Amino acid sequence: AVVSTQSTGEIEEERETTAMFKAEAERDIKLQKQTAAMELEELKEQALRRDAAFQEKISALQNEIQNRPSGSGVNTGDGTTNTDPAVPPAVSPAVSPDSEQLTLQLRDQAREIENLRAVRARSLQIAVTQFQKGDTVFFYYDETKCNYLVANISPNEYQYFLHPDNLGALGLSLDPQNRRAWAIGVIKDKEFCQARKVNNRFKVPEGRKFYRVYAQPRASAADPNNAPSNATRNPD
Repeated sequence: AVVSTQSTGEIEEERETTAMFKAEAERDIKLQKQTAAMELEELKEQALRRDAAFQEKISALQNEIQNRPSGSGVNTGDGTTNTDPAVPPAVSPAVSPDSEQLTLQLRDQAREIENLRAVRARSLQIAVTQFQKGDTVFFYYDETKCNYLVANISPNEYQYFLHPDNLGALGLSLDPQNRRAWAIGVIKDKEFCQARKVNNRFKVPEGRKFYRVYAQPRASAADPNNAPSNATRNPD
């Protein structure tokens, strides 16, 4: 049996590389948080403008009913017509359907804004250990492995490689001319693997266990069920 382990120098180099790309990711995340905050403020302003427009429409409908001639009568909803000027037309159920519809629209928009706020907050959180499906993670190119790995602050945890077939989804490439240093994505699926060959595409020691992950951009609405299910694989 051939036993091979990483040297202390290789481990230290990986840690330094991870720290460098993590610092770059933190700067990128800070900028994106600022952008998200500005977008949320704009959404709030849009909601307030819609609310004001709906309230204005409700007031216009109420004024229209109140200004009707008393002789014209108001439908009471029970098959009769009220012509008594002592009964305020504004309480007539004639305005109820429009008012109810506008109220429901406002509630739907408020829920939409809250959902958007929750999604943005979740997408801006970068996982750095114990990765699961749905986690937003930071991928960086490792020169020693010639592959993209997930930045992991836990040195004792399994390594997570981005599946080579999944590079295009994040706009990544192993071609030196088109290669990017890093990317941020959301884990769609992961496979638990074990290297069966000394020479393998991930350049890990024979027998080493690790994960291959499938990922998608944060803004993607792709169905996570499209990726292969969790399984134990023997990579090339």
